[in-house]
Amino acid sequence: MSTFTENYDLIKPSEEDYFDVQDFNENFDAIDGQMALTEREIAGINEKIGSPAESGQTIFSLLNNMKFPSLIKSIQRVFYHNKNTGKELSINTVDPAHCIVLMERVYDNYDAGRPYVDYTLSSNLLTISHGTASYSTNVICCGFWIIEFN
Repeated sequence: MSTFTENYDLIKPSEEDYFDVQDFNENFDAIDGQMALTEREIAGINEKIGSPAESGQTIFSLLNNMKFPSLIKSIQRVFYHNKNTGKELSINTVDPAHCIVLMERVYDNYDAGRPYVDYTLSSNLLTISHGTASYSTNVICCGFWIIEFN
């Protein structure tokens, strides 16, 4: 007796079933329809945001693109410097579950090597953690973009 796939209900004949051309055609029609739908959705997204390389968009302009303003709730940029800044950076209140954080790294003294830098996002703080060979001599500078989605 035939069974069906979990996501698209494609027909899965059992070993004792005879090959049925109609079942085969129904499966391929379903696959073809889903592929066409996915292609249209991707084309729609590309039309809304454009190609950053072709249009010269920066991350900020891409995310603020007025063709889809309802997608982005807020964008914040904060800067961390381990000599001038505490390890907790205040930010405007966000819902961390609806955020992504993009990190841009800049190191002032490459002789110290490239330390790891990590962060934890809470509703109003970005907490920085990092490791270096010697905290007193290494200078670490990082920019962070906090992007909150609706």
